[in-house]
Amino acid sequence: MKKHIIKTLTLFLLGVSVVLPLSACNTNKEENVEAQVSEESHDDYMEPVEKIKLLLSGAISGKDFVESQSPVEIRDAGYKRQVEEGLYQNVDEARQKTEEQFDAIAQQYLMMGDTSVNYTVMLDAPMSKEDVSEFKNELKEKYKCDDFEIDDGRMLYLSLEAMGSPSSFTAKVYKVRGQWYIESDL
Repeated sequence: MKKHIIKTLTLFLLGVSVVLPLSACNTNKEENVEAQVSEESHDDYMEPVEKIKLLLSGAISGKDFVESQSPVEIRDAGYKRQVEEGLYQNVDEARQKTEEQFDAIAQQYLMMGDTSVNYTVMLDAPMSKEDVSEFKNELKEKYKCDDFEIDDGRMLYLSLEAMGSPSSFTAKVYKVRGQWYIESDL
């Protein structure tokens, strides 16, 4: 008898959370997995969203994924908080374990078979200077970190489909030192 599992995969790291509903998957079957990468042309600010697809297709490592989702100042503040909460002995251990968790998530997802991940941008609006300033203050308060400046920002409303199951979420993508990062409401 074949086993079937229905799961929801949640990716969460320092404020980045994406829920991927997964349909029933045959756990006794190995399949070749091919990533479906959108042919659409997007500006650089869509890179953090594209990295989700790349992680789940096995095209990038957990380390590369983690580094693409939030600036080093916020990541380090999150690792420090995890050490203070007693989850890890030191920042290096927190960093390593987080990267390993994303590698494991990607591996589990790949083992489930059809790993097609697609998204549609439902809303894409630039943030005003006031919105960027307010958002920066939110991040500083949330992460107890004020060692970064936000150069630009955009508000996105995305529909994400994984293995045929849709999920929608709002995200703010923001630019720090020329690199775009993501913060979502999930």
